[in-house]
Amino acid sequence: MTEEAAVTATGATGAKAAPVDEEAAGDEEAAGEEEAAAEEEAAAEAEAGEAGEAEGPEVVVQSDAEVAAAVQQAIEARQQGKRTKVVSKLVAQAKPAAVPGGLGDVPINGTCKTAIQQFCRKVKPGERRLANCLLEQMRAAADGGPDGAGPRLSASCARDVYQFLEAISANVNANLPIARACAKDIKQHCSHVSPDEEGGVLSCLRTKRPELRGRCKALVFELEQDASDDYRADKPLLARCTADISRLCSQHIQDPHGGEMQQCLMSQEGSLSWVCRMELYREEMEQSDDLRLSLGLMRACMDSKQKFCEGVAPGESNTKDCLELHMYEEGFGEKCTARLEELIAHRSKWFRMDSVIRTHCVDDITRLCGVARERAESVDFLAGPVTMDEEAVSRCLQDRREELQDPACARRVHLVVAATFRDMRYNHPLAEACTEDRDTLCAGELLGSASVVRCLGRQRDRLTDKCAAMLFDTEAAMAEDITFNWPLKEACPGELRRHCDGVVHGRGRVIRCLQDAAEEHPTQFGERCLEAVKAHEQSSASDYRLNPRLRKACRDDMARLCPHACGALERKTGCGSSMLRCLSEWVGSIESEECQAEVGYYQKMQVRHYRNDLALAEACREDVDKLCVDVPEDEILACLHRNRTALSDACRFEETRMDVMQSASIELRPAIAAACMEERRAHCAEVRPGRSAVLNCLLMTAANSLDFSSACIDALDQFQERRLKDHRLDFQLRIDCQEDTEQHCSQAAAAAGSVHDMLKGLGGDVFTCLLGAYAQLRRACAMQVSRAALTGLEFYRPNLPGVSECDADAERLCPHSSSLPVLGVMRDCLHTFLDAEREGEAGGSGVSSGASQGQTSEPSAGAENAGEQEEGTRVGEPEGGDGGEGEEQADEEQEGEARLLLLQEDGDAEQAGDVADDDNMAEEGGMVDEGGVAVSDGDHPEVHLSPQCRAFLEVALPTDPYALFSDSVTAAGVLTHLESVEAGLGLPHGTLHNPDAEKGHEVLTLTGWVALVGLFALVTVLVALGVFVVRRYTGLGGNTSSRGYTLVLKHETELPTTTGGPSSQRSLPRRYG
Repeated sequence: MTEEAAVTATGATGAKAAPVDEEAAGDEEAAGEEEAAAEEEAAAEAEAGEAGEAEGPEVVVQSDAEVAAAVQQAIEARQQGKRTKVVSKLVAQAKPAAVPGGLGDVPINGTCKTAIQQFCRKVKPGERRLANCLLEQMRAAADGGPDGAGPRLSASCARDVYQFLEAISANVNANLPIARACAKDIKQHCSHVSPDEEGGVLSCLRTKRPELRGRCKALVFELEQDASDDYRADKPLLARCTADISRLCSQHIQDPHGGEMQQCLMSQEGSLSWVCRMELYREEMEQSDDLRLSLGLMRACMDSKQKFCEGVAPGESNTKDCLELHMYEEGFGEKCTARLEELIAHRSKWFRMDSVIRTHCVDDITRLCGVARERAESVDFLAGPVTMDEEAVSRCLQDRREELQDPACARRVHLVVAATFRDMRYNHPLAEACTEDRDTLCAGELLGSASVVRCLGRQRDRLTDKCAAMLFDTEAAMAEDITFNWPLKEACPGELRRHCDGVVHGRGRVIRCLQDAAEEHPTQFGERCLEAVKAHEQSSASDYRLNPRLRKACRDDMARLCPHACGALERKTGCGSSMLRCLSEWVGSIESEECQAEVGYYQKMQVRHYRNDLALAEACREDVDKLCVDVPEDEILACLHRNRTALSDACRFEETRMDVMQSASIELRPAIAAACMEERRAHCAEVRPGRSAVLNCLLMTAANSLDFSSACIDALDQFQERRLKDHRLDFQLRIDCQEDTEQHCSQAAAAAGSVHDMLKGLGGDVFTCLLGAYAQLRRACAMQVSRAALTGLEFYRPNLPGVSECDADAERLCPHSSSLPVLGVMRDCLHTFLDAEREGEAGGSGVSSGASQGQTSEPSAGAENAGEQEEGTRVGEPEGGDGGEGEEQADEEQEGEARLLLLQEDGDAEQAGDVADDDNMAEEGGMVDEGGVAVSDGDHPEVHLSPQCRAFLEVALPTDPYALFSDSVTAAGVLTHLESVEAGLGLPHGTLHNPDAEKGHEVLTLTGWVALVGLFALVTVLVALGVFVVRRYTGLGGNTSSRGYTLVLKHETELPTTTGGPSSQRSLPRRYG
């Protein structure tokens, strides 16, 4: 579009294009002067012609029929050089008004005569038809198109068109199309308007446009387009802003069209008078639902609209929403971005600037924000002056967005909130609270980007209290959805598309998906995204309120278990990690499964990066710098544990607390989880993580399986030693023995410390005390103590707490076993002597000569826990028993050879030779048991276990090892089924079962017993009914005399039976060294 055409089309007189050269500039200036002179001459002729027209009679119209006749009469009079004055009284709510030109259109014989003949020859004059035709040509010339600017109109004609539009905007009776088409809508929506209010009916119709009928709605839309193009077509705005325009914009804007004057006023918002600012907001509110009503925005965004939003249906703010969605993408127009940012800034503060919120959120506003429905639905509220209350309503909708019920309202508020979190300027409370901090601490960050919020977060300790509080609120909201979390969204666009494209938004689901994918596929993530994910995890670990999933899932458990975790200064202090630490300590008492899962995930975050535990990171800062300076972050915890004795007191306290927390699940022990991955899959795949169940399963299975790798055995061995030294690392023992510890071992517990006293007693005093009080322990605690003693014996080494009671016996009775690095050998050896003493006591003697004949120990509790029972011959079994002595001897030889082979494979030739020599000695003298231990025969003195060792072995290897475990397993199975039934029926937790049943209490409640009896009765009735039906229709069991049958007699032949005991095999011991 040429500059000349643009100036002519809009009637501008001040803007000029830069000349290409002096000659061209001279020619253009001369042409402009000639054209201007011609236009002035034509205008003068038109005015003279109008002045010469004879004034006809005045015609008053009050109905549609009268309007049509009056318009036709005015057209005929114009053609005859006469004028007819038409006064409209169509609308009673407005004063009578003269119809422009008598026909409600631009003059047909005036300055636009040539343009009408050129562009609008087929258009019938009257009721704005010619004006619309000429406006279309003018706007086409101003907007341009694929082929450049459209045809131009003379400046005088354009002036007449704008004057006509200004005339019909003052009174609805002067606007014949609207007066005729909107009669019913005026009665319905604007009957309250007083005739004395200039432009009152038109203002009312503009406010109610979304509710108007078809043609009336379209005509009011045209009226709003006129006002968007030229502020003078908006009478209230013109009346209230004339002084402000003269003071602020008259020197800068010479062409008032295209919305330039309104834009100038908005840029001077702080200097506007209150009444002018009110009218500007009102006009912006009316134009908010359609891009076509914001002429300046539409022209600035024309190219971007064609590129990104072609085909988007107008209305309901669809095109604006589309542009906002793409405004930060490459290729988006800078001018359009600037105009959209101004629009978003206003909309984020004043809810009425958003047509969707204004239309769909009335119910939620009245319900949540304290606004009476009558006021919310009134024209005064929706179109009245902007007050401070409106900003409060906007904040109310944003703060209570989770409670919004209207789906369209909720979606819209969600988008508004997302925009405020990307650009700090849209987040008005944060911007106002942090202005000084931003200027001081983050001056180098690009204003308008999410980096400002990230910068403030990094400088949290230096922020003012007001800014820190508002920043926390912002971060809490950002954690709810990836749409709000612009730092993550901008850092991980490719990763989000690749891993989380189909994940439903809300409640942090997409963010959790991104975290999981970063842990599972770190090589598919860019460094920038990994850093953003790590920063988010550290933020969410700093306060439970920054973790929306945990905050919602654990609401009841937090109130029950940690009511005072944050203290009275919760708001000011931000609560820190106090609540998260409390939940971690009470994880075994959490009732909600969803809460348990979320706390477990938080604990995994702590283990993954030590900085995710704020207390640990702060306490160990200097220790990490001194002892773990070159260690990767994901190995810092292991480094701190290796150097525990060198840690500062504060760091050792936090490290031990973390160690206790990790005992709850194998998921929190990444080293063991990695080393025992295959073993877990083979032996414990059905065991549900939590309460250290998988860890216990691996420990109890390792001594009875041949397929455990050395790496897994080493990891389990080190962990088992630490559990014996600190009972708090044995989760089930710590939980199930809490009451017993307080009752029987309070002094040892005070020395050993608790979860709150991590620096004392890592010598196993509590476990040793529980062993001493074993006879007085409750069943649940006794079971855990027995299990821990057994695993300690299976992973035997000298000087272990509790197990050390048998160190002397092991050296005296099992010298070769104590020197063999074979898992479970010491258990088998000492078990042999224990069985011999038990048999002797039962038969009235000590260890008999039967011990020298070789025997297999009883099944270990490890095999029992894994669901496997190994059978063998007990001490003192008669030689002629099932299986025979020859079979026993073959088994012994086979086991000896296997053990020898294991040692030879590992390169322990010397020890292998010792084993071979011991086996030969046993064969010659009959004085070695299958564990390589010499025992007495009938000619040698009896050998006894020491009382201390015997007492320990009675705990680790009870006479009936199944008794302790079977009851617990049965109760656990029943509890699991009852919990499923409760969940399926929607009953409260604990209605049918007793949650404390695993601790030795009754399994069923009274309601559960009643339900069980009722179920049994129902089954009985169904079975009886089934038997009756079968008998009735088959004759079985009834009188069959009426049925024919053939009796067949068969002779039975006794088959010979073969007696023989079940074949038994021992699991070979497994080397772990």
